Amino acid sequence: MDKNELGKLLKMVDSQNDTDALLALRAVQGMFKAEGVSLFDTLTYAADHVADIKKTASAPPEAAAAAAGPAPVQVSGMPQCRKSQHGFIEIIQPGQQSGLEVQLSPGAVDDADMIALNLKDALVAAVINKSRFKIKINDIKNARGDITSSQLLAVFDRDDMAKVLLWENAVKGDVAGLATILRQAMSNGMPELYG
Repeated sequence: MDKNELGKLLKMVDSQNDTDALLALRAVQGMFKAEGVSLFDTLTYAADHVADIKKTASAPPEAAAAAAGPAPVQVSGMPQCRKSQHGFIEIIQPGQQSGLEVQLSPGAVDDADMIALNLKDALVAAVINKSRFKIKINDIKNARGDITSSQLLAVFDRDDMAKVLLWENAVKGDVAGLATILRQAMSNGMPELYG
């Protein structure tokens, strides 16, 4: 479950506009239903554990700061990403002439130029906006609910930033394969921006 999305919806539930609040509540209900849990059961559990929730909410600020997550993004210069040879892209740290070469999955080899350009856009956006990002898969479904294609997206920590489309393909396995490769490459080659 995407906690950022849940947080946005719960803020809408608190809205003074009844229509927004009801639509957000329905969306929250759908999120829990997708996880196999009813909203009723979730709220009942929360009601049974109010004392624990109050303790967590009243924790000292030092504890909240420690749990806040990774340090702010501190990168001087702009990282680069380019196609280095057929089927490979290269992730380059700022100030370097060469970087980590990444072999793409077989289904993505022909789109290496586009993938490198889109990943560079995500890296530059992360540096400019001082935000980390994660690589996620988004399925596009038709009216019947069948998956027609899958997208590989750079999703930023900051809520006000647009997602960057890295690649799209009709074969979900190809997208999942590339996602695994790029996640590992970003963890190794640009850990200060990824995660």
